[in-house]
Amino acid sequence: MARALVLTLGLAIGIPIAVVAQSDRSWREPFEPVRIAGNVYYVGTRGLSSFLIVTPAGHVVIDSGEAESVPFIRANVEKLGFRMSDVRLLLAGHAHFDHVGGHADMKRLTAAQVVAMDADREALESGVDRSALGAQGWKPVHVDRVVKDGEAVVLGGMTLTAHLTPRHTQGCTTWTTDVTENGRKY
Repeated sequence: MARALVLTLGLAIGIPIAVVAQSDRSWREPFEPVRIAGNVYYVGTRGLSSFLIVTPAGHVVIDSGEAESVPFIRANVEKLGFRMSDVRLLLAGHAHFDHVGGHADMKRLTAAQVVAMDADREALESGVDRSALGAQGWKPVHVDRVVKDGEAVVLGGMTLTAHLTPRHTQGCTTWTTDVTENGRKY
């Protein structure tokens, strides 16, 4: 039986955005990139998760953090020896400013295709979160591909499956994939 590799996307549930942004500056601090398993890397800041999945046909980034995170993500991708121009897919975990606020800048840097659930599409494309958090003002980004619950996104032999997990946002998405590390499948 394969063990599950779970990437937790650091949620700030029930805390007003202004309070978190002012009180936790670690969100905006650099953090050294780290290989998690196989071809999956952590490339986010100290407080906001972003993941890089490397494939022979290009790379996938899951979540871009705030707009201020993008230079840190870029530096981390390059420290690992990869190029931002090779990023082909930009996935959303959920449409809150701290997870997709950098999507517009990331898309501009990479020309990557933005992929998200339909229920989060409006927030991504308007820069306004309609959930209980109610954040607004991040740069809108066009969603190039809308996925449904259980739909697969494939790139370079990697299959990522979108699982609709609404509550935090209506389009909150858990992405799953298989990764091999030291001959073991996770």
